Amino acid sequence: MNDFSFGKSEKLKSEKTISKLFRSGKSVSKFPIRFVWLPIEVNAEKSAIQTAFSVPKKKFKKAVDRNRIKRQLREAYRLNKSYLYQQLKVEECHFALIIIYTSSEKVEYKVIHENMKRTMTQMIKALNPIE
Repeated sequence: MNDFSFGKSEKLKSEKTISKLFRSGKSVSKFPIRFVWLPIEVNAEKSAIQTAFSVPKKKFKKAVDRNRIKRQLREAYRLNKSYLYQQLKVEECHFALIIIYTSSEKVEYKVIHENMKRTMTQMIKALNPIE
C-alpha cells in the first residue's frame, strides 16, 4: 500500500470512541510522540485505522502553535502509515488511534518524522509480543 492520502474515512471523530481511548486504551511513547490505541468494531465504511491528533492547550497557549504541530504530526503520520498498515495486517483488525504531542516545546519536524516511525514500531511490538 503506497497510498499517501489521509482521507475523511481515516479521521477519528467519534467522541464516544475518543473517551473510551483515554479510559482504557493501551499506549507507547517515544519523545515527543505518544500513541494511544484501542481495537474497534469493523465498519465497512471506515478505514482500518482511524486516527486523531492532539496537542495540549496547557502546554501551547496559542492556537497557531497547536495547529502547526498538528499539521506536522499529520504529515509525519501520512508518510509513514503504509508501514503501520503492512505490519498490522489490517484486514484482521481495526484500531482507533490517537497521537498525542508530549513535549512542552516545539521540536523540528525531522525529529517528529523520525520518532513517528519509531513509535509505530513500538506499537507493533506491543501488539505482537511473540515476535
